[in-house]
Amino acid sequence: MSLSAILGLVLFLAIVDLGVNAGRIHYGVRVDRLKLGGLTEGEALDLLEQRGNLMLQTPIKFVSGSAECSFLPFDVGWTPDAHRTVSAALEVGREGSLLHAAHQRIKAWFGGVKIQWPDRPNKHRVGAILDQCERTSRAAGVVLARHKMRVEIRHALRSWPRPTFHIP
Repeated sequence: MSLSAILGLVLFLAIVDLGVNAGRIHYGVRVDRLKLGGLTEGEALDLLEQRGNLMLQTPIKFVSGSAECSFLPFDVGWTPDAHRTVSAALEVGREGSLLHAAHQRIKAWFGGVKIQWPDRPNKHRVGAILDQCERTSRAAGVVLARHKMRVEIRHALRSWPRPTFHIP
């Protein structure tokens, strides 16, 4: 097959892909395990708002031996921003240069593209939760690694379904 035929095929597939996904999130785009590919902006927003509400109402629990520390996402100032997350999902395959956008679309089709909830917790509120967890842990004879716990909290906020986490 000649180079011009290959380029023509790639261009044709890119145009078809853009037509199939017009106004929709590209297939292969997800937030954690939640597949958004093929959904319109409104459908994805509804889905992410439902998931976000569940995440906000479900406590995050850390344990180690008899030590337990739990809190709600709101306690650390974290709320899932469904609007920004949907915007990030819609940008996959549509941002940057033509080659970059094509690369993102191919990656989405064949390997998937994972979008993260964009918000970070409030560092002062996380500090207050860490203080609380540290007191509880110390009373149970467990030494809490604050820096590792901060990282784990950020990970736990975005996890769904929420497992019980280990106090680092």
